[in-house]
Amino acid sequence: MKIVNYERGVTTLLVPMEEMRPANPPDITTAINAIKAHYGFGWAPDLNRTYDEVQKGPHTFSGGKLERDGKVISITKLQFFNDGIVVTSHSTENADAIIEDLIEWGTKTFGYRPFQTVPTRLHNSAIAIDMDFDLDHILGPHDELSRLFAEYLTPARPKAPVWKAATLRFTGIASPKEAPDMNNVFLIERRVDVPHEKNRYFSDAPLPTQAHVRFLEALEKIVAGKAA
Repeated sequence: MKIVNYERGVTTLLVPMEEMRPANPPDITTAINAIKAHYGFGWAPDLNRTYDEVQKGPHTFSGGKLERDGKVISITKLQFFNDGIVVTSHSTENADAIIEDLIEWGTKTFGYRPFQTVPTRLHNSAIAIDMDFDLDHILGPHDELSRLFAEYLTPARPKAPVWKAATLRFTGIASPKEAPDMNNVFLIERRVDVPHEKNRYFSDAPLPTQAHVRFLEALEKIVAGKAA
């Protein structure tokens, strides 16, 4: 397996924001301008809107960076909601570092208070990879399925006589009686406009970035065993 690109890493910190807010908070204009300046955001909440509109949120900042310990980490998006903070970067490791800096800097600058409720931290990552297998191999032998496609779909699309698996999606559920939770999805799908033989895929999973990589490496070994 070869990593082509770390597409996205999202860390969500779920915590009641009223527990975190300072006892004597700055006005919203000061807070927004300070956050924008600290991370060099190119886009920030529009202060030309009415006070009520700005106050209501969510507050979204985009196109910034964290400079720390000689390292520059790009910040795709930083969002403040009533029930937590969401950071998007190229990896969840970067997103975690941004959240830690935000808490440390915000405590010094604004007087953020210690959490009373233990925060819940959720991760999601997306990676582009070249794999050493065809997605069809995950399905195992499927001669009957191939005949079904040949009988019905090939005549309908004669210029595309060969049908191959392009997307695999798994959804986590609490129990068979409940609807799928679309926040718990593992996806692997072929990149469009890339030759089939390259086996280039996009994968999205509710995992930290490096755990996602290890998961895909393990998946590749399992599929290689099936194809042998």
